[in-house]
Amino acid sequence: MSGVDFGVAYQVPTQAIGRVIFSTDWSYMIQNYQLRAGAGGVLSRTEKLNVDGTTRWRGAGTVTWRRNQWNANLSAYYVGGFADSTATTTLAVYDGLGRPDTISRQFDNGGYLYRYRVSDVISYNAGLGYRFKRDAHALLRNTSVKLGVVNLTDKEPPLTPDTAGYSHAVHASLFPGRTWTIELARQF
Repeated sequence: MSGVDFGVAYQVPTQAIGRVIFSTDWSYMIQNYQLRAGAGGVLSRTEKLNVDGTTRWRGAGTVTWRRNQWNANLSAYYVGGFADSTATTTLAVYDGLGRPDTISRQFDNGGYLYRYRVSDVISYNAGLGYRFKRDAHALLRNTSVKLGVVNLTDKEPPLTPDTAGYSHAVHASLFPGRTWTIELARQF
């Protein structure tokens, strides 16, 4: 396995509207395969890249804003498409269907395999928070509250032949749909 991880963060100089920070982190998989010695010591190579959730690209980006006691964030998460090794077909079917994009043609262990292609996904989260000052009422002093939304656009996980209908290892956070959260924290 080999790949590259990289990230960038930039804080905009403080303005009248507050402080804004942009950040992004990405992972790019260059190669991922497994070698096995078979009968007679013959090596076989099994391709792992773009198969069963091991995507070439994954990434996240966040915009964070702060002004006085207020803060907010919006984040996006990207998971690239991949082939599902449990849903295969033949070259004849692939050709007969007109070589659709929903089937991935992959070279593996000396031959081509034709697998169902799981779509790539972008999902979003958002949050808005407020931190009470130290001179606030005693019940609220040093307390912060945050309202959040996970899966802001109510994105459904892409379909797969798994028993759940989606890849729980890759897209489990999308299954519940849009989820509201509230966080209450107090510093003692």
